[in-house]
Amino acid sequence: MSTDKIFIKKGGVIMENLSWSVSYFWHRILCNLEARFNSIMIAAWFDRTEVVSVEGNKLFLKESSSFRRELISRKLLAVIQEAAKEEFGFDIEVVLREE
Repeated sequence: MSTDKIFIKKGGVIMENLSWSVSYFWHRILCNLEARFNSIMIAAWFDRTEVVSVEGNKLFLKESSSFRRELISRKLLAVIQEAAKEEFGFDIEVVLREE
């Protein structure tokens, strides 16, 4: 898990006082998803999913299971993006990788 810092941009301005680790960023999104679904479903869907990085407005995730990648890609990417927007106030594009 990366320990890079994220500087949140709002309206094109970097808000330096809002820096989080990549893992904290992902944790906030997962907590939001747990409120929509439940912790058992979130654990089943995302227990092996890792955050690779956040670059600009892109969240890069890694999932080694082809079954889970397909599930996340088809059914959950939009929900993850919506949760991220609710948590941080701006659009996030989620990019799911195999490696």
